[in-house]
Amino acid sequence: MAIQIIPAGATSKTVLKPGQAVIAVQATAAGSGIRELSSAYPVKVISPRSSHDRRAVLAFLLSYGGGVVPGDKVALRVHVDRGCRLGLLTQGSTKLYKSLDPNLVSAQTLTATVEDGAALLMLPDPLQPFRDSVYEQRQVFRVHRSANLLLLDWISEGRRAMGETWDLTSLKSMNEVWRFDDVVAPGKAKPRLMIRDNVLLYGSRRPALVDDCVRQHVGGMGIFGTLIVGGPIFENLCHFFLGEFAALPRVGEINWATDNDVKKAADDGDDIVWSAAATRGYTVVKFGAQDVDRARRWLRDMLEREGTVAREFGSRFLLCLQDR
Repeated sequence: MAIQIIPAGATSKTVLKPGQAVIAVQATAAGSGIRELSSAYPVKVISPRSSHDRRAVLAFLLSYGGGVVPGDKVALRVHVDRGCRLGLLTQGSTKLYKSLDPNLVSAQTLTATVEDGAALLMLPDPLQPFRDSVYEQRQVFRVHRSANLLLLDWISEGRRAMGETWDLTSLKSMNEVWRFDDVVAPGKAKPRLMIRDNVLLYGSRRPALVDDCVRQHVGGMGIFGTLIVGGPIFENLCHFFLGEFAALPRVGEINWATDNDVKKAADDGDDIVWSAAATRGYTVVKFGAQDVDRARRWLRDMLEREGTVAREFGSRFLLCLQDR
């Protein structure tokens, strides 16, 4: 069953197959507004109305049952018009349910186009792979010269309360950022690959690959993720992450006998392992933590202290980082 929400003034509807969704954002007199919001079972996209703040459109990507079951194929298309802003969130972790057959894969693809001066903010809750789950995800971002992108992609160990610790069968996640430079060759620009981030995880449920089990390589981490940031709007945020990382003490610089603050942070166990690097105009942040709550607190602290997201989009776009 397809769910179509087309605002007044739209001239066409997109015919969707099961698992497909479309989000298109256009300029309005008040700021940014929805041109099309469409979805088909088992995925659903909703956008709450805001009467007081229309700087950016806020949309939530949902799935019936709170996750994807084996064999589900979800395909999301996003288009953000010139100068517009879109924030895409979820309403809880995306659960990756158990697959009885390792060849029965659940998959999600996202293709997003972000025009000049537009901004796309993606701050979902983490993926949560259940025992024996098999999942593949590919997200492709086609950004124009002055487009802005902030993407969070993070993965938890599973249901710790159920005794699951990286007991998935396999998980593959790829993020690609392609840039179009229409200024150099209007209408004839070829895309340039700016970022390709690829994560391949194999769990303890694949005996043939037991030596490559992710559990053996994460050093007790219960969650890790990637933050990709770029564009004029997020320039200060990029500098902030790079500056904070550069200020971290390096190996050999810590005197554990006298540095009480560092020792206390380590004893509390609330420290985060992370790095940041600048590449091709983007900043890529990698992080890991013992559990989701610690990673969430760290991300919220970093984004709130720097302030760009709340200032340019609004504090409600940080919902996924609030305490649960």
